[in-house]
Amino acid sequence: MIEMHFDLHELTKLSDDFLEAAKEKFPRKTKNFMGRAGNRMRTRARAAYKSDIKHSKTGNLVRGLSRGRPYIYGKDEFSVRVINKAPHAHLFEHGHVLWAHPPGAKHAIKTNRMVEGRHTMAHTEKAFQEEYEGMVDEFVDQLLQEGEIL
Repeated sequence: MIEMHFDLHELTKLSDDFLEAAKEKFPRKTKNFMGRAGNRMRTRARAAYKSDIKHSKTGNLVRGLSRGRPYIYGKDEFSVRVINKAPHAHLFEHGHVLWAHPPGAKHAIKTNRMVEGRHTMAHTEKAFQEEYEGMVDEFVDQLLQEGEIL
């Protein structure tokens, strides 16, 4: 029996080199690509929030999702933020202590119950990584077909 092993490390290195060349030579196209990737991430996050919320009225939690502008992080890395600007998003994401509001009481009373966080954005980010890698490959292929990298 003959076994064949392929080392794809060189191909991923080549793809990374092409992406670096695209960032240096075509910053506008790269920023547009990052904007498209951020929009797709925001769409996936909205769907994830809607599926995580148990009641039909989602309110400001879903509407609070927004994509920032693509920017250069550090010296040469393009990045884009997808954040939730809703004032209660951090409570939904990371959990909180439950407060009771007894009838007739002037103040809320802290209970010993902890509401667990859903970590929706973290789960969405992990699920989106594979899709993002495919988007990067398509972007590099498109630049190669246009003959702009070489």
